[in-house]
Order: sequence, then structure tokens, then C-alpha cells
Amino acid sequence: MKALTCAAVRRRLDAFLDDELPVVDRVAVAAHLDWCPACAEMREDAKERRETAERQFDALRKRFGSEPKKA
Repeated sequence: MKALTCAAVRRRLDAFLDDELPVVDRVAVAAHLDWCPACAEMREDAKERRETAERQFDALRKRFGSEPKKA
């Protein structure tokens, strides 16, 4: 398995968090995140932003009801 650069991991990070990568790429990204503190921090930041967005969306859904209706 070829080691990924930080730039390559950043390009794949959203897909990694969404479980959309092929297994080989997922393993390569995970391996990089295990030894690169800068990319691991980016992953944690991205996860926190996603969780915040989900909480905000849930609050809006509770306030206004279910999913918005399409026009």
C-alpha cells in the first residue's frame, strides 16, 4: 500500500467521513491519520463541524416541523 500525502488525505477526508471510499483508500487514509497529527486534527475539526450542523438542523426541524417541502 502506498502512503498518502497530507494533500491526498485532505481531498479524501469528506468521503472518508461519509464511508464512501473504497476499502483500499479507506485503509490508506486511516493509516495516514494514525501517524499525522495535523490531518488527525483536521478530521476531528470536520467531525465537530458536521455534528454542529446536525444539531442545528435538528433544532430547526423541531422548531418548524419535518423536512422542508420542495416548491
